[in-house]
Amino acid sequence: MTDYEIIRLKQLMEEDTYFYTVEQFKRFLFYYRIKENRVLGAYLSMMNEHLYKKLISNTFRNLPEKLEDFEFNEIQLQTLKYRTEYAFKGVESMRQFADFFLENQEKVNVFPNQLFVHPFGCDIDSFIKKRAVELVINEKPKSKKEVFDIYNEHFNKKIFYTSLNHASYSNFIEKRNSEGKIIDGTFKRICRIANNNIKINAKTFLTKLKIHLTAYFNNEDVRLDVFKVIHKDSKLLLRLENDYIFYKIDDCEFKELTEEVIYTKTIDDLSRGVFNSSFTGLLNNCFDNLSIKYILKNPLDKYVLIIDNLSDTKMHKVFGDVYPLVSFEKRNGQPNAQKIILKKSKEIFYVPENVFVLGICDSVSFPKMNSHTRNIFNLNIISPDYDKIYCKNIGSIDVKKILQKINLRIEVILGRNYLIDHHNFKKVDNFEKLKHLFYFKIIPFLENESLGNKADIKNIVGSSFYDYNTINGKKYEYLKPLENWTESMFVEIIQNQ
Repeated sequence: MTDYEIIRLKQLMEEDTYFYTVEQFKRFLFYYRIKENRVLGAYLSMMNEHLYKKLISNTFRNLPEKLEDFEFNEIQLQTLKYRTEYAFKGVESMRQFADFFLENQEKVNVFPNQLFVHPFGCDIDSFIKKRAVELVINEKPKSKKEVFDIYNEHFNKKIFYTSLNHASYSNFIEKRNSEGKIIDGTFKRICRIANNNIKINAKTFLTKLKIHLTAYFNNEDVRLDVFKVIHKDSKLLLRLENDYIFYKIDDCEFKELTEEVIYTKTIDDLSRGVFNSSFTGLLNNCFDNLSIKYILKNPLDKYVLIIDNLSDTKMHKVFGDVYPLVSFEKRNGQPNAQKIILKKSKEIFYVPENVFVLGICDSVSFPKMNSHTRNIFNLNIISPDYDKIYCKNIGSIDVKKILQKINLRIEVILGRNYLIDHHNFKKVDNFEKLKHLFYFKIIPFLENESLGNKADIKNIVGSSFYDYNTINGKKYEYLKPLENWTESMFVEIIQNQ
């Protein structure tokens, strides 16, 4: 190996590299070989040996003990020349692969579990959609329209949404229906899709093959109970038995032809570079217009699950025994990776490294979340951005300063988890809209979170919003009617200390 390759391979296999395990390395290499360069595979198989010695030993059987004593004739030199050129192509392929792999590391080296804590009135839907799109396309979208289009394009394909308010273990992981069949839930289905590096039309192929074979055997001119296919010195026999297809290759025994068999053997043929000349070649020559097709997915592909209304109790209830596996340290491919056997299906289950969970939690509920759940997620606190207030002045009212003052007081009196987001003021461009925002949204929110403590609310927005009546000698405070509100009441919010 060259010094360049040794350095690059060390970089690839460092423990802090996201794709550092052999399993992930092979998966990525498989994609690159099929999509980019087949020469690389042959070269990698011999790169641990001295290149020229390995080349010659693979080319010539009678290799003397000392390499320099070997006598070359014209044919041997031509053969060696061809193999050497092939190897040099492999060196170049290895360099391209190493560069490709390392350059894309930054795109995948993102913590897979993100929790977004948002203030009251935040436009969290737009924010989380943009974040999901950024993960899927590995770059920042240029406009809101692009976010909208890409999100809709990948929805229920690479981007999934669920709310824990309406979720349970049955519809999130798995359940058994009335017929006893296992139905995969949302999260289990996402993990299966993310872990499946190649998509093969095995089910469709098998269905069509069964139709063709049934028609073939029902033909009166056909008196055989076996369908024969010969392709490149290999022989395939097919037969139907109780609506199941059985196959036999050369001198092997008859076995059932299932989706799993087609999937496994197709991947094996692709890995060995014999897709059109081995098992798949035989099946593709059975009938016209019937062929195995595959779509190879990039291992860098990310699959995003957005979870709304996230909380500890609901997380434990919905994920059940799968919950610990969501943690980054327990993900497949990590040193402390864990797998479990699901109770109902008895399937081995793990969470792939390319499944990203984006949790949404409002800032009021966040303090109730326990430390275990917090440790699973990388925390992102969304704060009000006062510069994004659309209409900063309405008459003599400085809208930006009003929100800044109110939030400063809320942080002192109620706590930083009760802040009001700038998005509440998005459509406020006149005094009537400002009054309605405070009367129907902001003050009711403060009343709810302060448990109706009018003294706290008056300290936040000012006492001018309240009036009082005396009943039986006792004063009762109440919120002034909306029609009695004036601009001076809002100006006082800024002036009051």
